[in-house]
Amino acid sequence: MRSTMRLPGLIETPAGWAWLFGFMLIFWAPLPGEQRLPAIFLAILGIWLHFRHREDVAIFPGMREMRTTLALLILPCLASLPFSLAPRDTLGILLVLITFHWIGLAILAGLAGKPPRWMLLALAATLCFWAVDALVQWVFGVDFLGVPRAPSGRLLGIFGDNQRLGFMLGVMMPLVILPLVRDRPYTAMACYGFLAFIVGLVGSRAAMVFAVLAGAVLLYRLPGWRHRLGLLSAGLAILAAAILLSPIHSQRILERNYTAYLDNPAYSRGEALFLQVDDFLSGRLKIWSTAGNMFLARPLTGVGAGAFDEAYDRYSTRPDDQFTARGGYPGGVYHAHQLYVSSAAETGLVGLACLAAMIAYLVRWYRRLPPQGREHAAPYAYSLLIAFFPFNSQHGIYIGWWFMTLFFLLCAMLAAGERGRAEASS
Repeated sequence: MRSTMRLPGLIETPAGWAWLFGFMLIFWAPLPGEQRLPAIFLAILGIWLHFRHREDVAIFPGMREMRTTLALLILPCLASLPFSLAPRDTLGILLVLITFHWIGLAILAGLAGKPPRWMLLALAATLCFWAVDALVQWVFGVDFLGVPRAPSGRLLGIFGDNQRLGFMLGVMMPLVILPLVRDRPYTAMACYGFLAFIVGLVGSRAAMVFAVLAGAVLLYRLPGWRHRLGLLSAGLAILAAAILLSPIHSQRILERNYTAYLDNPAYSRGEALFLQVDDFLSGRLKIWSTAGNMFLARPLTGVGAGAFDEAYDRYSTRPDDQFTARGGYPGGVYHAHQLYVSSAAETGLVGLACLAAMIAYLVRWYRRLPPQGREHAAPYAYSLLIAFFPFNSQHGIYIGWWFMTLFFLLCAMLAAGERGRAEASS
């Protein structure tokens, strides 16, 4: 059994702050400064722990897995740096990833000092508050803080100026529902129904895929076929209602012509099909096509981590691409809207291989946990599984707020699993 940290004063004082700032990585995400402020405090705490208790840190539960995961993310950045089309951006990502060694250390130390259920309760309360706040915004036009809906009618909730609400709720839904499955299955189903309804109202198709995957996880974990049949029926009804009530989905259904290009004789059959699918996917097929050109041109190391927007115009071959500088799309496009496509374009085969190795390594770690460890780690593990589901549109792994969310889930999973391992051994 791996030794635990021998720091008598750590758990009571610095680790208490580490727990708080670890929680703030999620809680503070929609607030001013987003996750940067708690990340800075966590880095300071982590550096203090590293140099004050060097010997204990090396054997701390979860540290080896966290370091290995970070190394597998740093390696593709390092390999792509000499060939990057935006070397300053790639170097910036590389330096930030290195600092996450200390941020991860602080999160692990904070979570080691508290029972795992405390963090789950705090996160569940946060997610439910975001959902209730979004419901208030949908009903009254503004949320608790006076944040209005987007001009398009899209539900933004407390996040205000971005579309992250659906992503955050969809990915982290298992943190709310899985702890309830065993003893309160009906409460778990009710929580899922409410959160899925809010995700549906948000209007993001990628977030809805996350919600469907969370429902599949709940379906798998529920005891008995009656619960499963009830959840399946209710889930379909809730998502259908949310789609009909969401102004974004309604606008898509009513205004989009699903055969506009196919019925136009000016286009060949192949071109018409491409444009029709691209229109349905809100331009993502053009983005993926350009990302594919980046990968084919630089298959080994890609165009450089964080260099997607810099390389986009160079590799876009379609004259009708609205995401190029001449296309006039506001803000351009700074990632491929798909995690694995982004990795292939920015870091090439090295990045894809390291990403596959990281996933395999963490799956192996999870499978080797005792049942008690797997039970503690399951909510975070399923959240990560949803986030890394390949058949969906999601952010690239090096996008700041998305990376910090995934990294927190990783550290929480490692701390909970190792806590369960220690309890099983003793």
